[in-house]
Amino acid sequence: MASTRSRIRETLLTGWEFKDKILRPVIVNLLSASLLFVVAIVFKDRILEFFHPRHEATEWPIYCVVEPEPSAEAPVVADLFVMNLMARKYSEGDLNELAKPKSENEPKLSPLIDIEMKPNLPEAEITEVKGDDEFNREKGRVAVTKVSPQHWQLRIEEIRENKILRFVIRTTESRPVNSRANSGTLPIAITYARSP
Repeated sequence: MASTRSRIRETLLTGWEFKDKILRPVIVNLLSASLLFVVAIVFKDRILEFFHPRHEATEWPIYCVVEPEPSAEAPVVADLFVMNLMARKYSEGDLNELAKPKSENEPKLSPLIDIEMKPNLPEAEITEVKGDDEFNREKGRVAVTKVSPQHWQLRIEEIRENKILRFVIRTTESRPVNSRANSGTLPIAITYARSP
């Protein structure tokens, strides 16, 4: 049996200079690729930091999006999504610190998110602003305050890195909403530090 194997090996590999021209470069390439893979795994964070450095927020790290829920001539209900765009957790103190002006020329920002009825609707009210407890679980904490029937505020106590919090806003203003993308039909305005 052993002699049969050696004859097959000799027959297949004769004249190919197998060890020098094929086997050695294959082994060198496999070892080089393995070494590069191990180095990439071990130094992954440093490599990522080199090519895509993580900076502290120079802009406001929180971004808000409001989407109306489609309905036919009913009180408008909207979803407010509060997003942390950074790869770090922010506490209320962190946001208060970011809101402070860095120089005399910079305006002071507010770390609060204001939800108000548009001024052309003096009779309309916001009846409720409520967090989606299931969706928001382990993502952060926000205090909701009713300032007046037309004005509510959200104060972020904590929002974890790269997380989204969801709130449902209910109003008394009835109007048809055809799609979630139809934000022009919203009777409310959201104001926060990143607002234009």
